[in-house]
Amino acid sequence: MPLRSIEILRAEHRAIEKALVELEGLIDDFLTDDEVPEASRQAFHRLADFLAHDLLIHIMREDVGLLPSVEARLSETDARLLDDHEEITRSYHGLLAGIRELGRQPATADPPAIRIRDFGRALIEELREHQCREERTLFPLVENLLTEQDDEQIVARFKDIAARPQAFFDTRHLA
Repeated sequence: MPLRSIEILRAEHRAIEKALVELEGLIDDFLTDDEVPEASRQAFHRLADFLAHDLLIHIMREDVGLLPSVEARLSETDARLLDDHEEITRSYHGLLAGIRELGRQPATADPPAIRIRDFGRALIEELREHQCREERTLFPLVENLLTEQDDEQIVARFKDIAARPQAFFDTRHLA
């Protein structure tokens, strides 16, 4: 029987993938223009808002809600998934810096657009690889380790994290 906590995380993976597809399309589109179109700039800001909220909640749910319940039973390879969150955070911050500066320097050859392209592509690759490893290794392992009672506690923690993310914020998480 699938665990509700894992179903929640898998649904979040699907939402994040949709955002990555949109980000990928925006990056590809603006590479053909001399200037990033206003509609694309607005879309980048909307994506940045989504990532700042939804990706943050997702990472905290994994780091604070799920992984402490199974951390002692993870292999070294599985435990490295935590390090991925730090890389993802760095790429996100680089992308966000480019998006924030884009209004002042909208040319596609300017540093903000280059930053969006480079950090955006890195973020896309890192998130896809990370989510794939979770789906293939971590989630099946967790489903074999946790009981329904463990799952209920984790889901309750997930709800608390979503309602009060600032209470669970850690410097490794997105700002």
